[in-house]
Amino acid sequence: MNTTDFYFVSANGSFSTDGYLYKHHFDAYNPKQNLYYRTLGYLDKSQFKATFYFQSNITYILIIAPLTHGKNVQGLFSILVYGSDRVSMKKIGKTID
Repeated sequence: MNTTDFYFVSANGSFSTDGYLYKHHFDAYNPKQNLYYRTLGYLDKSQFKATFYFQSNITYILIIAPLTHGKNVQGLFSILVYGSDRVSMKKIGKTID
């Protein structure tokens, strides 16, 4: 995005989710580093939904995790971002079994 502004981010699926948003980069060995926001979806069984103040030309990493301890959680899933500018998204990781 090229415009610094507020953006609404929503991750909807057929299962309850927890979400983590990182600024600049994500380090799996130090997950608290660069943590910008974490939702506690298990408190109300809701999906990840929040409004953020995003700065232009900054990389943000969104990680969505199912709120279950079982493996191979499958179902419909979507991520929506609304704001004053176009937002580019790309998959940069892999699913962890």
